[in-house]
Amino acid sequence: MEKMRIKVNGKVYDVEVEVLSSDGAVSNIVNNSAAETQAPISRKKKTVASGGDIASPIAGVVKEIKVKVGDSVEENQLLVVLEAMKMNTNILSDRAGEVKEIPVNIGDNVAMGQTLVIF
Repeated sequence: MEKMRIKVNGKVYDVEVEVLSSDGAVSNIVNNSAAETQAPISRKKKTVASGGDIASPIAGVVKEIKVKVGDSVEENQLLVVLEAMKMNTNILSDRAGEVKEIPVNIGDNVAMGQTLVIF
């Protein structure tokens, strides 16, 4: 079980999440109770595949591609928008560099860990 704090409609909850597979699929969420404090918890995950390429942190559908091959990007620049469970997830660059390849297209289903952008 992994403990997390989430905010839903302005109310903060402490929850436990049970991850049952290596692809990140969540099978069980247990609501402990509303949290007393509203302190944010940072859960920034690196989204780097082998060789330093940007990988998907989740399984989802590519909704937008914000860069093209040859673009110079800065650290924290928006690269791709993924949709999973009707929520959009922005995939940001973890460093500055030049885009060499984009092996996905809008509408593609991607797996967790799949390469999205190659530098």
